[in-house]
Amino acid sequence: PNDNYDVQVQTAKLNIAPAKQQLSVGNVTTPFDNEAHAATVEGVASGSTVEYSIDDGASWQADAPEYVDAGTHVYQAQVTNPNYQTETIKLSVTITPRDATILVHNATKTEGEDDPAFSGTVTGLVAADHLGTIAYGRAPKDADKQNAGDDIDLIATYRANPNYAVQVVSGKLAIVQAGSRPVDPG
Repeated sequence: PNDNYDVQVQTAKLNIAPAKQQLSVGNVTTPFDNEAHAATVEGVASGSTVEYSIDDGASWQADAPEYVDAGTHVYQAQVTNPNYQTETIKLSVTITPRDATILVHNATKTEGEDDPAFSGTVTGLVAADHLGTIAYGRAPKDADKQNAGDDIDLIATYRANPNYAVQVVSGKLAIVQAGSRPVDPG
């Protein structure tokens, strides 16, 4: 001790507040392609843990959920790190129905004969079986029409699939009189 000085010791508390991470969200919007999609959290600091919840935070999992089917899928990500504030953010994966077209082919038959096998062309499907077995035939309103010159629509029936926005382009069946030349119905 030195008598020339009056020394007083004071204690202080240093409080270091965790920093906020600069997070951003990589949401996904894509047409249905039968592939799994997940949104991403970007700007995650080294040493952070990212967990995901599909039930509003009731439970968390390490793997990001992946979605295949059409719809808007919203979930949460929680980013924790001892040097940063814990942050919870919303993510979304939006998968829109894919456009598909069924073009029903026109057909011709002679009056009095059985209907021919009807057919069509399908475009836009990711997998051939996604609409089930497609059947081609007369529109129900035209089922009993059998006379030459009748206006007969041909349609397609298929198994609905919410992953597709299906447009059916109907065809026509032309019935010609026996002994006459075939007519192009469309």
